[in-house]
Amino acid sequence: MIDCRYWRWATTVAARPTKIIGERRRCVSTAQRTVTARMRFRMVLLVALSLRTERGWGNRAFFFCLLILAVPCRSSPEQGQARESASDLVAQYNARRIGNPGARRVTVELIGDGYTRQYRIINVWRSRSTGAEMLSSLESPDGLRGTSYLQIERQGAEPDMLVYLYLPAGQRRVIQVLPSVYREGLLGSEFSYSDLRLRLPVQGYRYSITGQTVLNGYRAWKVMARVDADVQGSSWSHAIYYLAQDYPFMLGADYYTLGPEPFKRMRVETMVMIDGVRTASRMVMRNVDGRSTTIKLLESRFTGFRVKPKFFSPETLPTLDNELASLAAKLHVR
Repeated sequence: MIDCRYWRWATTVAARPTKIIGERRRCVSTAQRTVTARMRFRMVLLVALSLRTERGWGNRAFFFCLLILAVPCRSSPEQGQARESASDLVAQYNARRIGNPGARRVTVELIGDGYTRQYRIINVWRSRSTGAEMLSSLESPDGLRGTSYLQIERQGAEPDMLVYLYLPAGQRRVIQVLPSVYREGLLGSEFSYSDLRLRLPVQGYRYSITGQTVLNGYRAWKVMARVDADVQGSSWSHAIYYLAQDYPFMLGADYYTLGPEPFKRMRVETMVMIDGVRTASRMVMRNVDGRSTTIKLLESRFTGFRVKPKFFSPETLPTLDNELASLAAKLHVR
């Protein structure tokens, strides 16, 4: 018979590779299944060896076989040390929790050459199986109160985003924004319509991992996005997205045209966790010319309330002022 102390030691040694792999960063599901199957196979062999020992094998032969089985195998790239692909990272980011529905009130501060402007905006959004929808409406300044735009992201559709704008101080009607305008700064800011997507676009974009870095104290993947020539509304030829490794969250982005240096950079300077959703509490977009736009979170909510479907219908944009004010009263102060 084998001493139980040896058996406990043997099973601990045999299980050690699984523990080591588990302490590494999360692997793709295929690698996890491979490692788990290997360890189960080893344990079955150990049990068989213990039974054979009772029938005449000596302890020396038993432990010789045990050590062979307990030595960790060198993992191939497709196994324990597998790196996630760029498409995996984009899919994880697009599937992240954003609140469904979600709402927030923010201030937007524009700083340029000799001027400073500030807006207060309420955002309401919901996630859909085919994409996401977000309504943004200005609360101040008074002259622009009620100005709203609706952004509808549609995965697999052409075009993959629709934008509708309502200007109460102008023609007082809803107009559809052309895709060629998506690259322009919203309200004169450094953020374009395309920069404020809730999901990363897939159709017409090619992604690749270019490395890792640390941004604002968080380890991040550097994911390059290249846009196809026939995609309308993009103001850049390629961008580098900094996606956090511990949670699907964008920590920053660099946008390039033809030069070696980005013409604008976005950085999340502070973030908070609210209702189980990580969100930026302060993010800044800086232009190479020195202009900047800062979005600061004032209030938000991601669970425990409902929004009416008409919030996401272009036809009802002129009628939502009072209902948005009622919704804003339900937000939590950060």
